[in-house]
Amino acid sequence: MVGPVKPERRRRARTKPGDAARILDLVLITDTCAALSVHSYAALLAGFLADESASLSALLALLDGAGPASERVAAAHRFKGAAASLGLRELADTAFQIESEAGSLTEDTAALAAQRLRSQMEAVREMATRIGWLGV
Repeated sequence: MVGPVKPERRRRARTKPGDAARILDLVLITDTCAALSVHSYAALLAGFLADESASLSALLALLDGAGPASERVAAAHRFKGAAASLGLRELADTAFQIESEAGSLTEDTAALAAQRLRSQMEAVREMATRIGWLGV
């Protein structure tokens, strides 16, 4: 007889000193929270992470499907702006790199860039959850 199935527990990634500063622009986030409120920032961040504007989905589709360079540039630029306005340093930097190199991305380098974005989005989600900006 098989016992009850336990839900799989999600392992939390270990954080290292400096991870928050690498992933997040803490000065910009602090200024934003002071101007709006932590609650408002958290709502904006949750919307971004849920990809409500579909900016990440559009960029990933272009990277995964080897979309035209001009469309990659535009999608990377939109995503970079959204990430930067929320203080998501690492994501904005990666989007800037994609925007700058859109014309020279091969199928392999585009796939690597897409994977880096996915990984960095997960790192932001994990960090925001640990800090308390997102529901646990």
